[in-house]
Amino acid sequence: MIKTFSVLLFSLIGILIVNAADYQFQEGFSITTPDGWIRLCSSTSSLNHTGLTFSGSYAAKFDAAGSGRYNKNLISPQIVGADTLSFYVSKNANATYMTLYVGKVIGNDTTILQTYDAFTFPNKSSNPGFSKIILPIKDAGTFKIIFYAIASTDPNYVNAGWFVVDDIELTKYTGSMNPPVEQAIDKIQTDFGDGTWGTIATTPYSSGSYPSSILNGFNLVRSYLYTGSVTCVTGEKHVNRILLDKSSLGAAVEFPALNTVGELEIHAATGTDAMSFRLEEQVNSEWQVLGTYTTRKTPDSIYVIPLLRNSTTKLRIANNTGSGLYIYKIVSRTYQEATELTLRSSSPSEGEVVYSNLKKNIMLTFNRNISIGTGTILLNGVSILLKNCQIVNNVVSIPVTFTTTPGVNKVYTLIVSAGSFVEVGNATNQSKMITVHFETLKSVAYPSSYNGLTDVVYKNVNSENTRMDIYYPLNPKAPVPVVINMHGGGWNHGYKEDQGGFNLYFNRSYAVANVEYRMTGEATAPAAVEDVRGAMMYLLNHAKELNIDPMKIIFQGGSAGGHLALISGYLGNNPLFDNDCVLYGGNYKIMAVIDKYGPADLNNFMFYTSLVNWLGTHASDQDFINSISPIHYVDLYTPPTYIIHGDADPTVPYSQSVTLHNSLDAAGVKNQFTTVPGGGHGGFSDTYNTQMENEITAFLTEVENNSTNGVKNIDRNKNTFFSISGRNIVIHIEAKTWTNVYDFIGKNIIRTDDKNIALPDKGIYLLTVEKENEKFVSKLIVK
Repeated sequence: MIKTFSVLLFSLIGILIVNAADYQFQEGFSITTPDGWIRLCSSTSSLNHTGLTFSGSYAAKFDAAGSGRYNKNLISPQIVGADTLSFYVSKNANATYMTLYVGKVIGNDTTILQTYDAFTFPNKSSNPGFSKIILPIKDAGTFKIIFYAIASTDPNYVNAGWFVVDDIELTKYTGSMNPPVEQAIDKIQTDFGDGTWGTIATTPYSSGSYPSSILNGFNLVRSYLYTGSVTCVTGEKHVNRILLDKSSLGAAVEFPALNTVGELEIHAATGTDAMSFRLEEQVNSEWQVLGTYTTRKTPDSIYVIPLLRNSTTKLRIANNTGSGLYIYKIVSRTYQEATELTLRSSSPSEGEVVYSNLKKNIMLTFNRNISIGTGTILLNGVSILLKNCQIVNNVVSIPVTFTTTPGVNKVYTLIVSAGSFVEVGNATNQSKMITVHFETLKSVAYPSSYNGLTDVVYKNVNSENTRMDIYYPLNPKAPVPVVINMHGGGWNHGYKEDQGGFNLYFNRSYAVANVEYRMTGEATAPAAVEDVRGAMMYLLNHAKELNIDPMKIIFQGGSAGGHLALISGYLGNNPLFDNDCVLYGGNYKIMAVIDKYGPADLNNFMFYTSLVNWLGTHASDQDFINSISPIHYVDLYTPPTYIIHGDADPTVPYSQSVTLHNSLDAAGVKNQFTTVPGGGHGGFSDTYNTQMENEITAFLTEVENNSTNGVKNIDRNKNTFFSISGRNIVIHIEAKTWTNVYDFIGKNIIRTDDKNIALPDKGIYLLTVEKENEKFVSKLIVK
């Protein structure tokens, strides 16, 4: 393949209405060789180019041209003066490794006007199957137009196809000798996720068949929009990306012309680590390399590249590797922004909604290292002293204490006067005035007869996430049920602060505990389950002061939170995951579980990447997966369960809830299963949300008044139903019993009706003893 020629594709963005008299010719090839034309190439049938009145049945076909320059060519009649040439091209196969030359013939001399890589032409079998190319001529002289082709001589790219030129138009000379000038823009900011970059490809093209296009002023050369998301080390999430073919095929992303450039920010990744891309600048129609930058596979590499160009500049990113290159984000900053002291970002940002209890500082990031200047900082009109700010290089941290209001977001305005900060070593370079508007998220509105506790730490595992908010009635006539709520988010994201809708329970005078827990980024399974159980233990140990009835525990959650509600509730008095917390010594009971579209059978949910990541090293451990799958705990003692699920859920299959419902029915467990027709992953209509609340109210009323399910437990500190000596257990229950022994990962290693049981070895075990409608549980440590 000839690699020394530039590849330019033009897109038709409008239709120019021109009288027929303004054309030198409009040739649609109604015959194979029109009058006055010279055709030293083949012909083939024409594609239908909608809207053309002169299109014929044929097209000029260019196949393997060999090494002779004019072996395959098409020459127009002689004309006098021409303005613009346009024509249609398409190819018949992906392996069309040929170059099309378009030129002017004057006497015996040929001047090349433009070259095109035929590999980039659309395949005629695709939709629409052709591209229209527009080429400025701007010549008042006498000449002919020539089209000719040369096949690749590169042994790695042997030509095996052909392309066509069809429906050629040449307008008359208008008197303007200057070609159109590309309109430069001030700056670029895109992450390719705004829906303006064409159809998202969900499967990759094979190398060598990447398409080319012009979109939003960018020339995507052998590059296209490809599905895929990544979260940067900064926490920024990118959705979609531009995928470039390998370097040897000339893949590149050419930027629109920029009026000035001070700095360029590029987020990129490659198919394998330690690959690279080039940043190039166009100088005198040639691309010159400014630098080569090494990338990694994941997360994306972020480069901030100073350029300082105070005039119109053309840049491009070119793949420098033999594998694919992903571009997630491109941001350019003007010369002025790069040289003057400029605010780069703020946190909170303009219009952002933040959590008042989690946000302790306002962060301002500048483009230069800074020190304190002279000025004022006002937050909702209240002054903050500049001397209280902490500065590290180019980042300012302003200490604040945010508050929130029930039921509605609270509005904040930050105003930092000009000159409050200056560049280190250049005090004349001062910050401009800064104004940022943001809000704090509304807090839960609870009744005046309730008390609210925020960010209660329920266990000590050196984590900021083992905390919960507790809302409880102050003077109830009797201890009340408590609803333990968990947010969703694939076990890897989400905040308890996003949760609401607790009026359903406040209206019933129930207490509510809204739980945060450790997620994948901090701790893998079973940490989240241990945390939720730990939150329950805290509530039980403080039941008296919180006016909670230990015999009326309710778990609730949606999505991953639904799974945590199910497993925490179905464990009942099983202490398998009651780790790193203060155990409760009294009796307690799980009254009910409210499951909103949560997965119950993790073995049939392993296609979900977030689950696999959460399982971590346990992802291939079948016994462990069973131990945290709620479906494996369903028996006669399982708590009553309310289930709601949309039958069009794209995240957690509806079948998960169907299977759970059927298992509960088979075990004789009270349950109610509501299907939302056409419902997705939550986000139900107001009608179904109202129906759900009414159903939960009725369900809990019935359960509270007639509670039959759940594990009956005896005091854990009084193992009166068994004794142990060494590795031998004796069951002290006269009636017929079944004893199960589980190892530390939840595998059932013994099931027997004997009263004398020998454990296989030292270790941690879970012992359950069942008789009629009772079940006794104890955790054993055998040394």
